[in-house]
Amino acid sequence: MPKQIFAKEYEEYLITGKEEALNSLPSGSIEKEYFIIIRKLLNEELTPKLQNQIDDFLRRIPENQSYRLKALNIFKKLQKNPEKKVEIIQDIKRLFGLGNVKSHSKPVKYNKTSNTQKDENEGQKLPNSLNVSSYIKTDKFIEDIYSGAIIPNDNEFKKIFGNNYANLNLDFNKIPENTLVKIFSNQKEYRKIIVPVVQSITYAKLDYFKKVMKLIVDECLKKEETKNEFRNFVSNHIHEFLNEQINALLEYKKDFNFDRLVSELINRKYSEISEDTLERVKTLKEIKKLLNEYQYKDDKMTRNVLISILDLNSKMNIFELDTFIEYIQVPLYDNPSIYKIDKKLKDKIMSNQRQNDCFFCQVIQPNYDEDRKIIEKYLKHFYLKEKMPFEKFNKYFNENYIKRFYSKMQFYLGSEEPTKDNILSSNEVNDLMKETQLTICDFNKETFNVNEDVELVLEIKNIQTLYANIYEINTENYYYSNKKKFEDSISLDGIVPTYEDIFSYNDKPQLLTEKKISISKLPKKRGLYVVEFIGNGHVSRAVIQKGNLRCIHKNTINGKVLYILDEENKICKGEKTGLWINNIWYP
Repeated sequence: MPKQIFAKEYEEYLITGKEEALNSLPSGSIEKEYFIIIRKLLNEELTPKLQNQIDDFLRRIPENQSYRLKALNIFKKLQKNPEKKVEIIQDIKRLFGLGNVKSHSKPVKYNKTSNTQKDENEGQKLPNSLNVSSYIKTDKFIEDIYSGAIIPNDNEFKKIFGNNYANLNLDFNKIPENTLVKIFSNQKEYRKIIVPVVQSITYAKLDYFKKVMKLIVDECLKKEETKNEFRNFVSNHIHEFLNEQINALLEYKKDFNFDRLVSELINRKYSEISEDTLERVKTLKEIKKLLNEYQYKDDKMTRNVLISILDLNSKMNIFELDTFIEYIQVPLYDNPSIYKIDKKLKDKIMSNQRQNDCFFCQVIQPNYDEDRKIIEKYLKHFYLKEKMPFEKFNKYFNENYIKRFYSKMQFYLGSEEPTKDNILSSNEVNDLMKETQLTICDFNKETFNVNEDVELVLEIKNIQTLYANIYEINTENYYYSNKKKFEDSISLDGIVPTYEDIFSYNDKPQLLTEKKISISKLPKKRGLYVVEFIGNGHVSRAVIQKGNLRCIHKNTINGKVLYILDEENKICKGEKTGLWINNIWYP
């Protein structure tokens, strides 16, 4: 690890827990991810998701096995004894190579061509060519090269420098550019210094990083041997680069085939993905942009990202036409019952399926049925709600499939002659006429503020009277008895509804319509409610949460102090405020 480490930020974060200290670490740095995981371990249970994040982190840090074990031991130590976090600062320092910067003496000039040369102020004799190897190991040499007083321009100097570089502990942020140029030009011992050079500039400012990398790349491209060595080094030390530095290195992707860099950048973005649906879509779009930018437009990972964006957007009642068309042009599956598959498209899809993906962060890949459901949800929206013409999508789908689907949508719209090219039989039309649908749209909210009016959107067909039975759940009894999260499959047989409501409609039986239903009888108080809709023999159920409670805690010498916050982030202080922990009530 580089020596210019963020010791101040580490200590401030560990001791005070200030978020600003954590945010001061560079985005994408292994240090920042390290402390994000530590924060979670201090404040959360070790869930499978968190364990996966730790495993992924340990996979990405240096290959040195002892380094991994030390990191894991610190994680375990923090988890078991969070109150001792101050004591582990030294462990952190040792793990990441923290140390004090040496102070150096006043700079002097060195020139091999002159056996003696005086410092302008001290008149000190400088070493001649015979003791360069000794001089190059001194603190004075370090300060001289930082100040630019030394311009190494002879092969003997470069050879000695290359042989001793690894032990010099130089900070390349401090070396002037013209000195760097001299160091890299015609460097016979180049391969000996390439690794420590790149490691030294990992935390350099971006413009400086780019300049140094340009010098390295220009030298590496001269020989296939050094080109391969540089590519392998970058691949094996990916974790040491910041996000912006990876982007800078990707300028040379064509020269070095930096697939691993693209993978790393995407993995980092995906590892930080939010639980919030809107933020997840935003991150996935950034990943898609990266994949397209680096020529992965039609590969398996891009298809997965696209279908995930489509799925998440639909759950927010967002239907992006361009994203939909981009996906159906090259879908994940060569499903001929849905898509129009020619040989070229089939070969491309099959090639994607055979890929050994270099991307470790896999978004969930839908199966055949899930893929079909998402596609039909979009076709239904565009044909039924936006009333788009048949020709908008027919070229992408199996002819029989798309004609039948379009005809059904026309029937639901109330068309007198819905069937395209008589593709639906009279029996099928009769069945559609008798069909009943009662669906709670999946883009409805589940959580509402205490004083917020509750409205739900339903899709209904062939229902003239809709009953709404509202059940208020005794959450304290439920959670105490079941010790698990509330499940909407709870049996309500024999239970009398807390509130009831009735809605009447006069739509034609063939019409499939959306209805916005106001549940006005829900009280303006915090609670958990099950709303069960019943119409024409069909039942659909929604769980509504009004208000919100959450628990936070802080570590003290005597243990944990816990607070319960309401939806306005106010500390709850009522008589019934408390927690059940291991069947013990703590007020």
